[in-house]
Amino acid sequence: MAYFDLDKYMTAEERIELFAKENPDFAMKSFYSIAEGFVFVEVALFRTWADEKPWVMGLAGESLKTQFAIEKAETSAYARAITKDRKSTRLNSSH
Repeated sequence: MAYFDLDKYMTAEERIELFAKENPDFAMKSFYSIAEGFVFVEVALFRTWADEKPWVMGLAGESLKTQFAIEKAETSAYARAITKDRKSTRLNSSH
């Protein structure tokens, strides 16, 4: 069974703040689609606005029955993308 250390856990908000501080020139584009009662959001992160291709992406979904479903899914997709970046040791200290 995997061990989860809550002392090393960062909320999505904390991860986003740290990522933005470490990557001040980053750009983000998000896309969403709705299917069968769910919203799916894909977030693409770019090192700068000049980049043609994203360096990392994240995907998340949320039931449309949930209040603020699009916003929650976008925040989750963004947090997943920045966690994949692995540039920050603190973001990935549990791996």
